[in-house]
Amino acid sequence: MNTLPYCFFPTKVMGIGNIDNRYLSPYQALDNLTKTVTSPIFFDRLTTEGHDLFDLSSLNYLYEEIYNLRRYETVSCLVYHEKNLSQKSLSFLEEFDAIQAQKILVTQNKDEKAVITAFNEGLINFYVWAQDPQAPFLLNEFIQQSQHHYFRNFVNALIDPLLEKWQQDHNTLSPLLDPVFIEFFQAFIKTHHITEYYLLDITGSFLLLDYEKQASVFFVFNEQSFREHGQAVDRFLHSNHCLPAEIVEDLKSRRQTICFPFIYPSGPVHVERYIEPVQALQGQHNYYIAHSKGIDYLKEF
Repeated sequence: MNTLPYCFFPTKVMGIGNIDNRYLSPYQALDNLTKTVTSPIFFDRLTTEGHDLFDLSSLNYLYEEIYNLRRYETVSCLVYHEKNLSQKSLSFLEEFDAIQAQKILVTQNKDEKAVITAFNEGLINFYVWAQDPQAPFLLNEFIQQSQHHYFRNFVNALIDPLLEKWQQDHNTLSPLLDPVFIEFFQAFIKTHHITEYYLLDITGSFLLLDYEKQASVFFVFNEQSFREHGQAVDRFLHSNHCLPAEIVEDLKSRRQTICFPFIYPSGPVHVERYIEPVQALQGQHNYYIAHSKGIDYLKEF
């Protein structure tokens, strides 16, 4: 099944092995991984500190996280280069068992029995035979998959229980588990050159950063939440805010909507910056999507 990691950002790939001096020796790598102290990433920090993952405190932490450059020090993938597989090298892989990073084995001399043993014992997640003409392509592909698996294993484990409870309470499928939505979101992040994203709410809204580190918010509503959101927009229009007539008509007809900030700035809010078109997506349920690109309230964090 095509599943979606609920958080993703660029991480470090560590090359280790006994091939040449391009890589850390296995013992150097293990020493670095066990001694290096890095700040816990967002969801782990919230869980440790006992916060609700989607309350205001957690959102404050999330907005702070995009300014935390140490998150890029997270090691999500180990590429272990070993010329000849042996029982000794397999035994050494057991030393990395407590490391949450995905493990890719690259070896020159194929030993199917040893590789199968490594898989069966959970010592490796991927395997590349260095003599394969497709080896560079496969290694790159496995590294990308490893990074996504890392977040699925680490972050999704924290979110899935909340997601299951939400589905029970609302008796409906979350967009996060709908294959149509997943395919749409994956295509969206490629089209918009998104390099990292963080789940904002249980219905599938995300904080996004593109390759230029420009932040935006991907808003997702189901039928009920879009109806409630529309009512909030109508209340706003009945207040003393003046907007051009054509924009008011688009808001009332739901062709556009106001992407209210998740965290309101202390200064005046220029709501025109947050008005975006609405795109309807039909999956197992109907979803309504708006991409808020004009967010200027992160500077306060």
